[in-house]
Amino acid sequence: MLTKKQVTKCISKEADLICELLKHGAEPTDDIIQQSIMICMCALSLMHLQGSTAIAAAAAMVGVTKECKLMCDWIKKEDKPITFSIFTRHEPLECRLIRARTLDVMLSILKESSFPSSKVSGMVYQNGAAVGFRFAAPCFGGAFQLLNAGMPFC
Repeated sequence: MLTKKQVTKCISKEADLICELLKHGAEPTDDIIQQSIMICMCALSLMHLQGSTAIAAAAAMVGVTKECKLMCDWIKKEDKPITFSIFTRHEPLECRLIRARTLDVMLSILKESSFPSSKVSGMVYQNGAAVGFRFAAPCFGGAFQLLNAGMPFC
């Protein structure tokens, strides 16, 4: 079953990753930061699921949280931002690919859920590159927000 603790941990680790990237000179438009924003929005939207769908969502969040922590730990250890062209080891690249695929799973779960505010269209990644995307998710206070390529309007 999906718990608030899992959702909170997922969002917290994504926030840690965003902070580390920004501390090390990444721009707010960096693709990893945008991916983290989308993961947070999905986690919030999936929080109210129940049954087998909630189990799949919980598994996705546990996995994406683990990969997020690995990336954050790498940035702290190396004291530099993730630049995929300079890696000698493939761990951060593997983390990035796992996160992209897991985000796809989270979006699929959200799209297929009966939760009324889960209006999802488009694709997030195509051959590893971010593409245009629209995502309606609940905002605080019951309002809806529209994300276009990971940019919140609330």
